[in-house]
Amino acid sequence: MRFTLISALMMAQFGCGVKSDADRLASDCMDACEKFTTFMAECDLELDSDAGRFCDEECSGAQEAVDAECTGEYESLTDCRSSIEWEGVECSQDEIDALRSDCDDEEQALADCLAPPQVDILYVIDGSSSMSDELTSLLQNASVFFDKNIDYRLAITTSSMSASDGWFREAEGGETGLFVGDVPVVSSTDSDASHRFKQNAACWAGCWDSYEIVSDPSYLGASGECPEPDSNGDGEVTSEDEVSTQYLDCLCTDADYPEGEDWDAIELCRSGNELHLESTLMAMCRASDAPPEVCSHSQSPFSSEWAGSNGGWLRPDSTVVVVIVTDEGDQSESAVDGLISGSSDDPQPYLDAFAEFGFPIVVSVIGPDLQCVDDRCDFECNNGGASVTGVKRLMNMAEATGGFYNPITTDECGASSFRSHFNDLSRLINNL
Repeated sequence: MRFTLISALMMAQFGCGVKSDADRLASDCMDACEKFTTFMAECDLELDSDAGRFCDEECSGAQEAVDAECTGEYESLTDCRSSIEWEGVECSQDEIDALRSDCDDEEQALADCLAPPQVDILYVIDGSSSMSDELTSLLQNASVFFDKNIDYRLAITTSSMSASDGWFREAEGGETGLFVGDVPVVSSTDSDASHRFKQNAACWAGCWDSYEIVSDPSYLGASGECPEPDSNGDGEVTSEDEVSTQYLDCLCTDADYPEGEDWDAIELCRSGNELHLESTLMAMCRASDAPPEVCSHSQSPFSSEWAGSNGGWLRPDSTVVVVIVTDEGDQSESAVDGLISGSSDDPQPYLDAFAEFGFPIVVSVIGPDLQCVDDRCDFECNNGGASVTGVKRLMNMAEATGGFYNPITTDECGASSFRSHFNDLSRLINNL
């Protein structure tokens, strides 16, 4: 591999007249190379520990991405390093200083290349009752994402723009773009990031019916330590396993619900229209201390008092990555307080609206499996009763922003594996 050759070059003995400077330069350059070696070693360990599943593809993709992105930096470092004269040739102090300056610039470029990508992630989850199987798969596979080296801040809202679904008249978490959860923003520096994400998704954005959920008295978990349920007792968590009441009790035990309420409260089930793009816009507006004018468009419920109500999520130098999870199409039309005029699959009004924030925004969708050939479109599965226009709008948004669109169902119309969705999200972020 390339880094092996470069490591060998950088370990060669120098013979410059100012040997101490040359040695220090060699040490500095070696440090940069070791970062890449460490990255590959970690990837190889992951491959060995999870052979036969997704890691082979994942690690290959990660290696290719880093290798391609950093090729220029490594080649420049090698050229810079080899420019120092060898045995018997004296280097002036000015020459050494100039070369060191060149190498410092290259090392910084390499450090920037290998630094974890900085992203602010927003999940917009369909909080209706038809999404329990898909939410189960999300919970089972979330650790795949949280094991990655990504600098993230992550929050969740739902696609509901109704402020009347919950316990109170004013908007609650998950309504009109407001983030859900007692700790709404999860950060890569949080020691309990995976637990908090799953709690926010399951306990605040999910709609569960306790009468339809299995009971597993053998489940062992404690607040903050809630392993994914192995409901069939085979020692492995797979798509065959179901979320149990005991697992949700564990996950939600410290959720600050109104007195007497729990994770199966009907107030947590979102109803009505699914305005994924409008909810995304409102979440962005709430995250801004100085919301752009589009936040108060003619159909919008936005109030100036909402500014900053999604604080602590949006950073000035981040890329915003939106992940919409739904079994329905988008309904962000003017008739129901959205920006789309009539029934159109063109997301341009929201592309224009997102551009007003001045952040790079990438939208990915895990949505209904719609297959289109020429002008004919058919659903492979349509568990949520989606419209072709609304789904095509989401597809077009993902394509226009450089995101991905993955089917939320399998060929048999069951919930697709969120393991592959989380892996696709990690690859997307690493290639930004």
